[in-house]
Amino acid sequence: MNNKLNIKLNLLPILLFSVLLLNGCGEKKGSSDISQDHASRSEENEISIKLNQDTASCDSEKVDISGTTITISEGGTYLFSGTLEHGMVIVDANKENEIEIILNNASIQCDDCAPVYVRQAGHVTLTLAEGSENTLTASGEFTSIDNNNIDGAIFSKSDLTLSGTGALRIQSNYGHGVVSKDNLEVAGGAYTIEAARHGLSGKDSILISNGELTITAEKDGLKSEGALSVLDGTIRIEKSDEGMEGKTITVQGGEISIQAEDNGLNASDGSGAQNEFPGNSENAEAYKDLYIRISGGKIDIDAKGDGIDSNGNLYVEGGEVYVSGAENGGDSALDYTGEASITGGMVAAAGFGNMAQNFGEASSQGTMLVQFEAQAAGTEVSLTDAKGSVLLSYAPAKQYDSVVFSHPEITAGNTYTVQCKDVNKEVVMDSLVYGTGQGTPGGFRNPGTGQEGQTPPELPQGQTLPDDQTPPELPEGQTLPDGRRLRNCPRARHCRMARRRRI
Repeated sequence: MNNKLNIKLNLLPILLFSVLLLNGCGEKKGSSDISQDHASRSEENEISIKLNQDTASCDSEKVDISGTTITISEGGTYLFSGTLEHGMVIVDANKENEIEIILNNASIQCDDCAPVYVRQAGHVTLTLAEGSENTLTASGEFTSIDNNNIDGAIFSKSDLTLSGTGALRIQSNYGHGVVSKDNLEVAGGAYTIEAARHGLSGKDSILISNGELTITAEKDGLKSEGALSVLDGTIRIEKSDEGMEGKTITVQGGEISIQAEDNGLNASDGSGAQNEFPGNSENAEAYKDLYIRISGGKIDIDAKGDGIDSNGNLYVEGGEVYVSGAENGGDSALDYTGEASITGGMVAAAGFGNMAQNFGEASSQGTMLVQFEAQAAGTEVSLTDAKGSVLLSYAPAKQYDSVVFSHPEITAGNTYTVQCKDVNKEVVMDSLVYGTGQGTPGGFRNPGTGQEGQTPPELPQGQTLPDDQTPPELPEGQTLPDGRRLRNCPRARHCRMARRRRI
């Protein structure tokens, strides 16, 4: 009898362990996991809501329909199909509720509010059914319906995930495309967004883990007050003020193309504070929580302001980066306040040399800043090694007179050639960094040994140095050519920022 009891007691832990394995040990799923589970769910669990122009119908007590306003009050999966005009969907559930809204060939138009408004929930996933074509249109000016400032075609006070394998067109004539006042993730689906303000706005964070985005925005393409991260997917920002802006911007994969009236990528904390002498590695620690970090993917930027602008630090660790910067001397292809380093990947960043910056001495990969006479838009510039092999080539969309090249095969002690049209410049890499530009106190420093004949920028028209300020001295042993004024005022960049930049 005792032996049988001991056997049963010994088997008990094994049985308990097996049960835990079968139940997944209660592991909590992330939003991406939740969004991918829809395909395996039974349709019996879905609550169907049929839209019919100016009416809607549903058999569930979890859904209240008043005219063309549909309110979801409990957790669950809700399937929408059909067309609703002059209406909206409101999610007003408990903070613990998980809610999935599935759009299956659904079209919702709202005159004066958000077609989809999440007032409260634990987490909401908006899923695009496979092969479906859907539209959400906020056609008029936004009118307040409660104490929240609703200003997007999709507006959520809770964490929001966009997912699925269908397509969704979002039009917001007077506001943002998609807004989350918490975290916003795009995990799948194809989205075409036209917005009078930001395309995507995520207060705490934006995460693009997959999917396809095509954005036309009068303000920023993607805007976050916190972290903005791209892991994979395709992002095409066809019109914007700032292309992508966040306190931190991290790109690990995907394909990104940006058209920007101002900066392409902008890391900013929104404070408006600027360092008068940007590009100083001594500032790196002060800006450790404000940065742009690129470790993978492909980024193509056409910006009328700075191509890549970090009001903190800039790190490139992999991927491909191509920048066509401003056509004036007041902005640059690369712009940073703290430090910038490159340890991997490929970069071709073209612009004008007055404010040009190169990567700094913390780089472990070769990088060069080379200047020459201005080249017309579309003129290809290439980098070849001593054997004549082309390492990089790029045709900037706008005119330029300087380029930053970095490639894993640029090494110290070797010679390279930068060529564009009839220009051939030989670059001898005495160290890993050739050419520094307007990156440190004391103003402009010419590439290499300072013998490329470029002149520093002038002060903005009508501005002069204060009486108590004198220009910086030239390096020992150097003199100005006859008739040339010293123009490397350390205040020039600060004046330019105060005049133009919106961060």
